[in-house]
Amino acid sequence: MKKLKKLKNVDSALNLPKVEESLLRYWDKAGIPNKVLNSRKGKEKKILYDGPITANNMPHYGHVVTWTIKDVFPRYWTMQGFDASRNIGWDCQGIPVEYEVEKAQGFTSKQDIEKFGVAKFNKLCKESVLKYVDVMLSYERRIGRWVDRNDEYWTMDPKYIESMWWSLKELYKKGLLYEGYKVVAYSTRAGTTLSNAEVALGGYSEVVDPAITVKFPLKDSSNTYFLAWTTTPWTIPGNLLLSVGKNISYVEVEVEGANYILAKEALERVFGDMKYKIVREYKAQELVG
Repeated sequence: MKKLKKLKNVDSALNLPKVEESLLRYWDKAGIPNKVLNSRKGKEKKILYDGPITANNMPHYGHVVTWTIKDVFPRYWTMQGFDASRNIGWDCQGIPVEYEVEKAQGFTSKQDIEKFGVAKFNKLCKESVLKYVDVMLSYERRIGRWVDRNDEYWTMDPKYIESMWWSLKELYKKGLLYEGYKVVAYSTRAGTTLSNAEVALGGYSEVVDPAITVKFPLKDSSNTYFLAWTTTPWTIPGNLLLSVGKNISYVEVEVEGANYILAKEALERVFGDMKYKIVREYKAQELVG
């Protein structure tokens, strides 16, 4: 009778990360990832293009979820006999990458970057991307996802950039580009528009911001003004009208020889200890027109 192999003793204090590392070492030693990736060479081709992934920070739960979902398809194709490539790409430019470097260097303005040196700043951005690419690949390895690094693409590669310009030119030649208008967030510090994701990069925080109260003269009165409070006075030249709140009560007050119309609840906040006289009260509808 063949002698049975004795099983190894199992430690009662199970260390899952240790077990995981042991399995990963076995995969590497046996070349399992490459064997799987090359197991259907010469068969009908299917390709999964992943990304480009922005390599600007540590991977999070969202990365793991999307990587897992995307990995289902090439694994299924491989099981069906197809030569399934997993081509991964890396987004190396843009606000997210720059923002991470700015945080690390303590930069708060465009002038800080220019003083430091644009070329040196670009070099730090490239180093940051390469660092986080390695981190992300280590996470992908840990969840058992295998990608083909021989065909990966980088948006900072001159060939990739040239291909994008070529594609844009072809679209233009075919009349497939048009000019339109859209309201988007704009960073005065970076001098560029921002996507929704980029707006959220800095997180939400309450800050103290300077504000001013602007007076707008009534059309048929030289001494009566509407008061409007704003933290963005530079937008006023583009304003076409003043709005009133449907459920807000307004008052007209006399202060130092001039009359002002404002929300009743803002009266104390605006004039404080100044002497004023309430001349009239308004419903919002009375001010429309």
